[in-house]
Amino acid sequence: MWPGDSRPFYWGPSSGGPSTWTVSLPRPCRFDGTPTALQRHTRSGRVESHERRSLLQPSGHRTTVDVVDGHQIDIIRLAWARELGLPDRALDDSGARHVRVDDLEDRIRFVTIAGAAALVGPTWAVERSRSCSNDELARSGGLLALAKDHSGRGSGPVELGWAADFGSAVAVEEPLVSHEFEHVLALEAVCPPDDVAEARLTAKANWFTVVDDDHDPLASAGYLEWQGIIADMGTLTAPAARRRGYGATATQLATNDALDAGLIPQWRAHRDNIASRRLATNLGYEELGTFVSIVVAPSTV
Repeated sequence: MWPGDSRPFYWGPSSGGPSTWTVSLPRPCRFDGTPTALQRHTRSGRVESHERRSLLQPSGHRTTVDVVDGHQIDIIRLAWARELGLPDRALDDSGARHVRVDDLEDRIRFVTIAGAAALVGPTWAVERSRSCSNDELARSGGLLALAKDHSGRGSGPVELGWAADFGSAVAVEEPLVSHEFEHVLALEAVCPPDDVAEARLTAKANWFTVVDDDHDPLASAGYLEWQGIIADMGTLTAPAARRRGYGATATQLATNDALDAGLIPQWRAHRDNIASRRLATNLGYEELGTFVSIVVAPSTV
């Protein structure tokens, strides 16, 4: 069984011959290094077919991608309202902006979700924001303009997207997949620091890392359960393995796993990260929001 999981798994010879294995897997969890059937399966050089069926074409689920519906939008808005310390239904009204004054914070946060908006920050920021439209606050440099005399700094707007349904296709056939944390660390070691910081894979769990026959990581995707109802996703691909479908394959596996767990997958990508946004769009994520956060000097708040 999996470390920390009481559910059994089964394994046995597959039709691929005596050196390959077919494993019936429960929902993956973080490994603690204990040898398991999955590690034996991983070293066989083949991904087991049952896992690909269960994660890529779940029994009884549609294989087409749907748009995010009103009920899902309500759930997403609820998660963000709680994240920002707002009443649960603060983001219910499209076209309205909810504000919360917090003079103990050293940051200003602004989010839009399907037409609804919220801003949280110190008194002076809330007062200045009243003369700005949501579009002005969401554009690059919008919040920084509010805090130009308060040492504001931030990395720019982040586009938010959500997936509504399972995907069935992957770019890489029979991928060899690891769920081990050590492969995530090894992947981060060969990627640019900015990419590592945006993906934040080590802060997540439920990893799906595509590895080569030597077990070197090519791409990984994972998610962290967020506010109990959202799966906050992250994906990272080794520079030498990009544009070959490894990142898309890992992301699809992680996305389907999150949906199977009853969560709504959420994608974050900086506005100028076109490759990340295109990847999400191709996998069925629908961009419906923007998040901006800047830090201001504590002495000025």
